[in-house]
Amino acid sequence: SPSPDNLQDLWTYAIPCNPDSIMVSPNVTACPNTTFVLTAHAYYPGSVSWYASAQGTTAIGNGSVLSLAYPASGSYSVFASQNSCTLNPRTAVTLSVHALPSVTVMGSSSLCAGQNLWLQATPLNSVIVNTYSWSTSQWGPVINFTPLATGAIQVTVSSAQNCTQTAAIQITVVPLPTLALTAPTLLCSGQTL
Repeated sequence: SPSPDNLQDLWTYAIPCNPDSIMVSPNVTACPNTTFVLTAHAYYPGSVSWYASAQGTTAIGNGSVLSLAYPASGSYSVFASQNSCTLNPRTAVTLSVHALPSVTVMGSSSLCAGQNLWLQATPLNSVIVNTYSWSTSQWGPVINFTPLATGAIQVTVSSAQNCTQTAAIQITVVPLPTLALTAPTLLCSGQTL
């Protein structure tokens, strides 16, 4: 049996570890499709593996750093384990993915040149929108301006968690008709034009 004074022998015999044998990143929050970068530090020799569940057998990553992203909102858990621990405890990290705000742009899509246009960004879900930023350099849920040309008008909305989403409306500016007046250039006295 190994001597208590010989730490190398103790590592060789793979001491059963407890959940404190590994330190991982704190719980984190982000927006959908944001890349989470998680880190783990093992207090005992051996490699670190990451799992999607506390009991799953297939690792989703290996090494002290794990990068991953989730496209949908929700709460996810990732578990880190140190392979040299015979009891193989796993330490959990909770990843909270916020919901994206969603809006639609309402207003007229066609107008004559020189006319004013009102547009309104209307939320489509329960996520509270904090800011509205328009491609016309205006702010707020409702804007009024005179478009100079046909094109798309965009609004970018941000939630309290700084998750952003963009919506757009295509507008058509119809040119004013051109009038041409024709008349005789010479008249005799007494003629009516």
